[in-house]
Amino acid sequence: GQITTLKIMQGLFVPSVVSLMVPLALMSLTSEANGSSQTSSSLLSSEQMAPRGQLVFAVGLGALVFVPVFKSLTGLPPFMGMLLGLGILWILTDAIHYGESGRQRLKVPQALSRIDTQGILFFLGILLSVGRSWKLQGF
Repeated sequence: GQITTLKIMQGLFVPSVVSLMVPLALMSLTSEANGSSQTSSSLLSSEQMAPRGQLVFAVGLGALVFVPVFKSLTGLPPFMGMLLGLGILWILTDAIHYGESGRQRLKVPQALSRIDTQGILFFLGILLSVGRSWKLQGF
């Protein structure tokens, strides 16, 4: 009971915000010094994300945030929550692009086919070994 998801999230929220804001502030200062801020703002205004893209982005972000909640509620490992989120995104992208043959590249199976499998398996092995060592130590 000493290590809980809520305690970790509360303890790391402020450092996460600081570690986000410092590089963003530095980058905004350097982009204004180069005079590229005007061109980047006009570029951003001309290339807004489509509403369907915003929906997929929001659902994907929500699925990532839901993983610790899923683990707390069910007691299942976090990768099961990630797979649930991936399944929801898969259904959503299939429903959004149903019947549009030209937009097949935007569906989840096509995105998964472009993943670096060796890198994913490397990190999966690390996470599984860390999880296994924590079980052996009684965490």
